[in-house]
Amino acid sequence: MEEKRKAPELRFPGFTDDWEQRKLGECCEQLTATIDPQQTPNKIFKEYSMPAYDFQKIPDVVAGLTMNSSRKVIDRSCLLINKLNVRKKRIWKVENPGNNAVCSAEFVPVYSDKADLSFLQYVVCNDKFTNYLEGCSSGTSNSQKRVTPEVIMDARIMAPCKAEQQKIGAFFSMLDKAIALHQSKENLLRELKKGMLQKIFSQEIRFKDDNGQNFPDWENKKLGELVTFQNGFNGGKECFGTGMPLISVNEVLSDSPVFHDNIKGKANIDDETQSRFLVEYGDILFQRSSETREEAGSSNVYLDKSHPAIFGGFVIRGKKKENYCPEFIRYALKAEFVRHEIFKLAQGAQHINIGQDMLSTLKVDFPSIPEQKKIANVLSDIEKRITAEQKKVSSLQTMKKGFLQKMFV
Repeated sequence: MEEKRKAPELRFPGFTDDWEQRKLGECCEQLTATIDPQQTPNKIFKEYSMPAYDFQKIPDVVAGLTMNSSRKVIDRSCLLINKLNVRKKRIWKVENPGNNAVCSAEFVPVYSDKADLSFLQYVVCNDKFTNYLEGCSSGTSNSQKRVTPEVIMDARIMAPCKAEQQKIGAFFSMLDKAIALHQSKENLLRELKKGMLQKIFSQEIRFKDDNGQNFPDWENKKLGELVTFQNGFNGGKECFGTGMPLISVNEVLSDSPVFHDNIKGKANIDDETQSRFLVEYGDILFQRSSETREEAGSSNVYLDKSHPAIFGGFVIRGKKKENYCPEFIRYALKAEFVRHEIFKLAQGAQHINIGQDMLSTLKVDFPSIPEQKKIANVLSDIEKRITAEQKKVSSLQTMKKGFLQKMFV
């Protein structure tokens, strides 16, 4: 048999000793003290719970009377490892928890004077560790399967000396902070975009022309005055595979505008059919049917000036017939009050449907073309910054994945 690897591919300078296999319980100990918060109903606790982890990894601040069962006491820095549904990898590193910190009984809290907690955090997030726990889980369904604390503490891990653990833990903590920073920037920009959409389309914010003069008042128009609606192409299976790019609901639901290069589907159709279902720059696209009212009538705009496409059967196309700024109308149709009007027009219970006649009656406020362009430029700039942060996050996550493969055994 091939000898098991005892050192990672990539190491920090000065470390050459083999890593050793140990049980997790040999590296750390459990926090076992419990408390019944109902005994002190007015006391305020910092609670580390599963819902708090899933929401924003921020502990809840709650009164004792709100907790109906006992909790584990967290009185020092520790690592919380979830017993329930272990494939979710709810691994929570708690540093300096302070007074009155508790955690759900679904967590196993461990602390260590022998090992570095940051290092252990990445070890127990490893797929090998999770696969072992899944193999030992028991319960009635996947989402309710659990492992015992004993199973977790008996898990075997590979670890170097504590000094190397600290180097590795600090390195990955730095990467995670960088990822979190750019994710935070992305979230703030998304909130900025949401706020700007609301203020611009409620006309709380108005723009001026290049001479500093006010633009004309906005005009209320029916969408049917600007575009001609048509349902999409419904072809048999033999029509799909290669050929003309085919816009589907996936492209309509995308946060990004639709371009030739981001259309995944293709269809083989004759020239006559192609001309009937052609999508060109400035055409509006709507989702015809959805399972949720929130998605009903979701829209997007085709912004590719160089390449046409065709649109599929679950899509409604609004073919441009009057002048408007396509970049502007994409934002206008995503404004909260316009979405609300679409919700009111949508019909159905199990499937929520929107039709051509309904969309034709939809009223939208439109500024002059020059103001449309200014609005589109401002919102487009925010979107570009969001995309830039997304790329940074993706790049850092790819880098982290590569280092995890090379820096652990």
